[in-house]
Amino acid sequence: MPPIVKATGNPHAKIVLIGMAPASEEVAAGKPFVGAAGRVLNNALHQIGLPREDIWITNLSESPLVKDSSFFDLSLVEREAHLLRLERELQQIKPNILVLLGNDPLQAVTGRTSITKWRGSILRGAGRFDGIKCVAAFHPAFIVRGMYKWLPILAHVDLKRAFEESEYPDIRLPERTALIRPSYSQVCEYIDECSKKEYLSFDIETVGHREISCVGIGHNPNEALCIPFTRGGIYNYFTLEEEADIWTRLATLLQNPAIKKVAQNAAFEWLHFWRRHIFPTNLWIDTMLLHHCLYPNFGGTEDLWRGKRDPDNPGHGLAFINSQYTKTPYYKDDGRKWTPDLGDDRFWEYNCKDVMVTLDAGLQMEREARECGQWDVYIHRYVRTFERSLRMEWYGTPIDVLLRDAAKRQLDSRLDEIRIRLREVLGYEINVNSSKQMQNLLYKTKGYQVKTNVKTKKPTVDKTVLAYYAEKKQDESLQLILEERQIKDLIADILEQKLSEDNHIHTHYKLGGTSGPRWSSGRSILGSGTNLQNLPRKGIARRLFIAG
Repeated sequence: MPPIVKATGNPHAKIVLIGMAPASEEVAAGKPFVGAAGRVLNNALHQIGLPREDIWITNLSESPLVKDSSFFDLSLVEREAHLLRLERELQQIKPNILVLLGNDPLQAVTGRTSITKWRGSILRGAGRFDGIKCVAAFHPAFIVRGMYKWLPILAHVDLKRAFEESEYPDIRLPERTALIRPSYSQVCEYIDECSKKEYLSFDIETVGHREISCVGIGHNPNEALCIPFTRGGIYNYFTLEEEADIWTRLATLLQNPAIKKVAQNAAFEWLHFWRRHIFPTNLWIDTMLLHHCLYPNFGGTEDLWRGKRDPDNPGHGLAFINSQYTKTPYYKDDGRKWTPDLGDDRFWEYNCKDVMVTLDAGLQMEREARECGQWDVYIHRYVRTFERSLRMEWYGTPIDVLLRDAAKRQLDSRLDEIRIRLREVLGYEINVNSSKQMQNLLYKTKGYQVKTNVKTKKPTVDKTVLAYYAEKKQDESLQLILEERQIKDLIADILEQKLSEDNHIHTHYKLGGTSGPRWSSGRSILGSGTNLQNLPRKGIARRLFIAG
């Protein structure tokens, strides 16, 4: 008979915390959340002034699970028995809100997956838990495993939100009005209305990062208008005369220096407008940059939500910002790109929601930045350098094409020499970019001591490991492999980069592109660009750039 750890707390609690299953320390103590994760939880509760004795703490399973297994690894019969017990438990307590700690409670109670996306969201339970209000949060054990940067989010966002929501059982989400399918006259009236306001939030949606499909504008966190320029993905929404006039009115609005501009990843919008000879002024809040200023340890500025994110480096995308500053549930999978199945309305509603959420979060972030003394830092380090970095990207850097072509021929010749010598040394051909082949070479063929990745604990053959053994063992094959990799990187990063018609390279410079104040660089929406940090200090690479 497996040990059982019963729930504890206030049987009349308004808040119920649900974990997955007890660990060994909980089994020994006979109470949930008393080990390392429990201490993190107690810390978070203390930070927001919520006594542990006032809440009810339970798990999906009262018995411990097999190490590294999931609640959903149990048989259907076992899961049903656990969930039935939990359902009856909640029927007796009648809480106003459940805090779902981790992926398994999230899926078991709401039917949704990915705690990374849904943490912070106020959700409705599903199935046997239908109608119960929930908020998702990372499990404290996740923080124990080195993610202490998330402790303030657990305490001051997720648990604080649950505390606030526990005053009533119903779900009260922000009322956001998306004005879609407007007439020409409605667009003109709304632009005129925005021109009289203190600030303007705006967002564009594009087709393939090239053509602007629609522009969302708003001056109120609870209302925005989507100005569609295409419908059905390809057809014009307005007549050519109407569209020309709308663009003229938009240009006047965006170029008005008296209106404070608010955007997420404003560089994207700015460059797209510059390509249409529209030059926005008075950037006030770029929520991505301001969030980086407030939370630089969450990684570099990155606005793309690529499915599964690294929780240690989540970036500063609007999905994360929304979860932290507003009560709008996660929506970034609801219409980021137009598809026939999605249709126009959802795409335009998504555009409006971005406008409203950006303004809502931006206003709160401004207050936070002023309160903690970071507003002047944001203005000095981000806003004042914003347009300078864009001009660097816009005008680009000239490249010595003749020197580049000569260098490419020289390096191709050197690659041939390296590959021939490698075959002689090893006795066979090897793909130097294949992790599997490189691990076999180092740890099986050569028998070197296995080196593991600090985070994943899995064997690694990264550049540092190769350089270490190349030096320690004076291993010619590894020295050749390192040289081949370096040459390939140089060719891909610089010598084969696309140039503009006037032989310039246009690189995007990310303010706060790292976990700190240092910039980073990468590809530009203008069609070229590269990671300039990879340029070797020695050799030909830096001589390719012509000083202005």
